[in-house]
Amino acid sequence: TEGLVQTLDPGDNPVLAGFGDGRPALVLVSRGRGKLYCLASPPTAEGCRRLLCALAADLDLNRPVLAVDSTGSLVAGAEVRSVERDDHLLVYACNLGEQPVEFELQSEYELGPVEDLRRLKTLAGLRVSLAPYEETVFRVGKAGGR
Repeated sequence: TEGLVQTLDPGDNPVLAGFGDGRPALVLVSRGRGKLYCLASPPTAEGCRRLLCALAADLDLNRPVLAVDSTGSLVAGAEVRSVERDDHLLVYACNLGEQPVEFELQSEYELGPVEDLRRLKTLAGLRVSLAPYEETVFRVGKAGGR
């Protein structure tokens, strides 16, 4: 984490993670059918990615598209979200930083043409390059899978 650190009193709630000095860093509060994850301090970009990936896996979220870097890991420094339609996916992508970012779109589907709806052009493949702070929306064809 980074920035302001609050003191959490977990009460009877489970502590999922702690700081080096033993203070609670992440507490799970369950209410009815809902869950609330309380963080004592804002996560770094990497910490946020790790936390949200774990939550997505735990919740078995449908993630029709993933953005991976050259090592096959989820890309850092970019926000990538997708919405599934009948014959295509809409993918929002935003570079969150001052440096260009590149990634490849991966899916359980066989992905077809990737159309950049802001630039009004079709990409040559599944590799995406975003300039610093650039954001766009892609229409990506899909077939098979799932």
